[in-house]
Amino acid sequence: MTAAFSTFVPAGWASIDLSPLREDQLSAALVAVVGAVPAPARDAVRRYATPSIEGTVRALAERGGLRVLMPAAAFATSPIRPLIAILPLAGGVRDDADPVEYVVAIAQHEPSARMIEPPGMVGIATRTEKVTTARLQQGLQTLPADLAELAGTDLDRARALTRVTVEARYVIGVPGDPQRWVDVLATYSHEDVAAARDAAEAIGLFLDQWVNTVRWIDAA
Repeated sequence: MTAAFSTFVPAGWASIDLSPLREDQLSAALVAVVGAVPAPARDAVRRYATPSIEGTVRALAERGGLRVLMPAAAFATSPIRPLIAILPLAGGVRDDADPVEYVVAIAQHEPSARMIEPPGMVGIATRTEKVTTARLQQGLQTLPADLAELAGTDLDRARALTRVTVEARYVIGVPGDPQRWVDVLATYSHEDVAAARDAAEAIGLFLDQWVNTVRWIDAA
């Protein structure tokens, strides 16, 4: 079992515990997302965006996730909306394995890997990018008519752009204490244009700093 931990939660973000799933935190986050957007768009966001967000959060809870962080009240003002999932260190690690050996294995096989040292911990960070334009185009083809009308000319612009999805991963923990390890997965998408690339770079720098805020809580 993963030990208790705390993290920094940026202003306007929601933190949702997943083990067990805190229904009150999830509901409050969805209400904040809807309330953050301009009034004409709220009904569309409520009907189309919040079910997707809720489904993602519930799926992570079913996977054994520990916590999710995401923009909520800051949803409308965030040009890029990363979702940070904190998971137990499980996949690819035997119960009797040393997590440090897992980190070394990632370093040997992942070209983007770099070693990191959050306070009192060691770990590894990776970052991968892939073009997801086809997925976006497929979604636009099935966009409900009322949502398409609300998007207006932005929809034509979206059809013409390349979409990139970034996956940033941080495997961090305390050497010698298998219960104090987590696997942090942050995902976000952006348009492949200069301004959006700059914003995505800023998100990457933010995540590199955010992971340093993870703190383990000693049992009472």
